[in-house]
Amino acid sequence: MAEPCVLITGGSAGLGRALAGALCADGWRVIIASRAPARGLEPVGDLPALGPHAQAWALDLADLASVA
Repeated sequence: MAEPCVLITGGSAGLGRALAGALCADGWRVIIASRAPARGLEPVGDLPALGPHAQAWALDLADLASVA
């Protein structure tokens, strides 16, 4: 069975960050997405603490070019 996967927008801080940590602890593969690349990728240094399958992506859902 494949591991569950979730994409969390706005996951670099606050509720999104807490949710990412909780899901990683539960064995989920977590992708943290944020529209501000510098801020959104800040958690990369903490990703090992989140779990072995956590990633951070720069993503601005208002800019279709960043989604494609």
